[in-house]
Amino acid sequence: MSDNREKPLIFISVRGLVEFVLRSGDIDNRFPPGDGDAMQKGSRVHRKLQDEAGTSYRAEVKLQYVWHDLMYDLVLDGRADGIITEKNDVRYVLSLPDGSSQDPAPDSETVTIDEIKGTYRDLKKMARPLDVHLSQAKCYAFMYAEQEDLPFIRIRMTYCHLDSEEVRYFHEEYTRKEIREWFSSVMDEYRRWALFRTEWLRIRDSSIEKLEFPFKYRPGQKELVSCVWRTIRSRKRLFLEAPTGTGKTVSVLYPSIRALALKEAERIFYLTAKTVTASVAGDTLGVLRERGMRVKSVVLTAREKVCFEDPSGCNPEKCKYAEGHYDRVNDAIYDLLTSEDDLSRETILKAAQKHRVCPFELSLDLSLFSDLVICDYNYVFDPHVRLRRFFSEGQKTDSIFLVDEAHNLVDRGREMYSASLSESFFRGFLASMKSGPVSIKRGIEACISGLKTIAGETGRDGFAVLTSLDPFISHVDILSMRISEYLEKNRPGRTSSKRGKKQDPEQTQKQYERRRRILEHYFVISHFLMINDILDDKYVIYCERTEPGGRMRTGAQSRAYDERASSGSGGVPSPTDGNDISVNLLCADPSVNLRNCLELARSSVLFSATMLPIQYYKSLLGGTGEDYEVYARSVFKREQCGYFIGQDVTSRYSMRTQRQYEAMASYIYAATCVKKGNYIVFCPSHAFLSEVLTSFNAIYGDVSGADIIVQKQGMTEEEREEFLGSFTEERERTLIAFSVMGGIFSEGIDLRGSRLIGAVIIGTGIPMVTRKSELLRAYFDGAGKQGYDYAYRFPGMNKVLQAAGRVIRTTEDRGIVLLLDNRFLERQYVRLFPREWEGWIRTDSGSIADDVTDFWD
Repeated sequence: MSDNREKPLIFISVRGLVEFVLRSGDIDNRFPPGDGDAMQKGSRVHRKLQDEAGTSYRAEVKLQYVWHDLMYDLVLDGRADGIITEKNDVRYVLSLPDGSSQDPAPDSETVTIDEIKGTYRDLKKMARPLDVHLSQAKCYAFMYAEQEDLPFIRIRMTYCHLDSEEVRYFHEEYTRKEIREWFSSVMDEYRRWALFRTEWLRIRDSSIEKLEFPFKYRPGQKELVSCVWRTIRSRKRLFLEAPTGTGKTVSVLYPSIRALALKEAERIFYLTAKTVTASVAGDTLGVLRERGMRVKSVVLTAREKVCFEDPSGCNPEKCKYAEGHYDRVNDAIYDLLTSEDDLSRETILKAAQKHRVCPFELSLDLSLFSDLVICDYNYVFDPHVRLRRFFSEGQKTDSIFLVDEAHNLVDRGREMYSASLSESFFRGFLASMKSGPVSIKRGIEACISGLKTIAGETGRDGFAVLTSLDPFISHVDILSMRISEYLEKNRPGRTSSKRGKKQDPEQTQKQYERRRRILEHYFVISHFLMINDILDDKYVIYCERTEPGGRMRTGAQSRAYDERASSGSGGVPSPTDGNDISVNLLCADPSVNLRNCLELARSSVLFSATMLPIQYYKSLLGGTGEDYEVYARSVFKREQCGYFIGQDVTSRYSMRTQRQYEAMASYIYAATCVKKGNYIVFCPSHAFLSEVLTSFNAIYGDVSGADIIVQKQGMTEEEREEFLGSFTEERERTLIAFSVMGGIFSEGIDLRGSRLIGAVIIGTGIPMVTRKSELLRAYFDGAGKQGYDYAYRFPGMNKVLQAAGRVIRTTEDRGIVLLLDNRFLERQYVRLFPREWEGWIRTDSGSIADDVTDFWD
């Protein structure tokens, strides 16, 4: 490298540096979820300590320091919990390592870095701070001492018990020379990785600078690429409706990758809802690599899908890959980084076997050195699964979020930020604790009692919207604290007596099993408490009495319950006598929670082929008036697909008769007998499918000459592959596949060419009327929006659009889409049709055969 060449910048957080360089030993899930989780629960205590600290205390101080190496500049940033600056009114002596002492000048200041940790540990038994915690504080101490040119600096480790709020302090003090020498040793440990990153950035950027768009631009595609680029440059968000065939995956990836070389971004997260869309991203990267691109990409796969052993036994006693993992994992990382660019699931599994490390944890570590991370939505949006390596500080990063099939994020967001606890959950917990601690049992019983108190607010229908969860939530909070204390005091492998005698293996195994059961319930309780802490006006809180299995109580059941309760005869049924009680925190509008996550990136592109109406998705996915929105032009010609609407049939529940089923069977036969090929029939439910299929076989089974296959409930992976394998291009007879709309075959499958030439879509796809959907309807009505549209019509129409999108996949495809429900003719539905549907034809059972014939001719 020449002397005048600008050195590359390498960015890393204080936490990321410390946890990467200074770790060692085993993976062990037998311990409590960790002080990080405790910190989240104890955020109020954290703020309380800061607020009570006085005027000399500055809280949440953002720090940044640049470490200069001959080959690179490393930018280290983080946030100190507190910095205490005090005048030396009372003189003290600073002890030095050589035994001498130094008196600070009377008018000088003493600076102390405060690092706060919430914990359930027994503070009296803590001999010293944990190394990883102290090392974080020492990094902040070095950064601040350098920034302010301090001759010495102090550190205060503050541990606060999250139950009693008892506080214990540990104090350290360092001269400028001492703290710099310590930090230099950390930098020496990290230098191998920094040098690798430096050389890699040079290779990567050089290849990207030469990279051209890999295909001939389709109509409108160049403009689409430009829109994405402008979004990244302006640090905005883009909501993109990109119909099938626009090449949306490469259109968002290419400008994002170019942004890496131009230093507009440090890393790309390609976020997906399903494995199939992740594989499309991987295939696109493969195409770009064939044209010379050098980018390191990693695929994050769920732990349970890659674990070599039992995922619940992730500890050195149960898994050889967990034992000593941190002692070997850095060698595995370096091996992969210096030999592979495509860090796929298969590649990671092979390396994990070779180095005897956990493949899941290996993949997470590889993400630190990857330019592009392909992963599920959870790793950015889920408050529990979110990647701590990048987002733990809650600060904006120089990342780009590419959110594929973003229409799925609405329901996923609701799911991530909703929570529920029920009496059956607590009684199951209690049953598993027969030999468990009395304090936890009593805590569970108190929660059950609190649930029953809340259940008294429900009416005849067994339902009530709540404004308060007291006293139930207090009982849950206390139970959580008791569980945490138990887990901390009863760590596996601890001695069973004062003499230090180890437990026998059988006793240890029982302890592990009890601990595992407690942890399973603890995670559910912790999630509920976390969601309770962030409740706002976007939530609906309600209590529900249901039958076993989750069915809502009928009016008759509720009246019987109320009559027995008011009779005073002693026969009042507990909700466990055939009923269950649940308290639910429903995130009706996930926009705020999702927006907070999106703001962690410098820029985001949320895209889908079915994001209409775009304002609906924009509002629920956290969009603002400043964000961009684009409706990309379809590259398909209008004559490629014929769209037909049957005007004399409906799937309305109140009009479902044998005559309707037979009429729909007639449509299916007429539409599929004109041209031999492969067709899919999408039905509203499995029950509806059965009725239509029975009618079709009874009337047309002998004359259709078609092969029939049917989607079953709970299909295995092999059965799914066999189902899709039936769609071959060369068949002797027509294939008619009966499936369920919104199911596994209505989204994400890619049957190109003559593998699929038609889809029959029965019904408007609206969700079933449930307690949840009615609550959503009422919520959005109350928010001044069209509640029925938000709860039923828009989600239903998305299913229809997804199903219809299976037919035309390339510019060479031709096919038909037949919509069987006269509600599609209503203005409220017609306005939701995409532009590609212009020219749709109204038809009936007597005309459909001729209309389809005209299309094919």
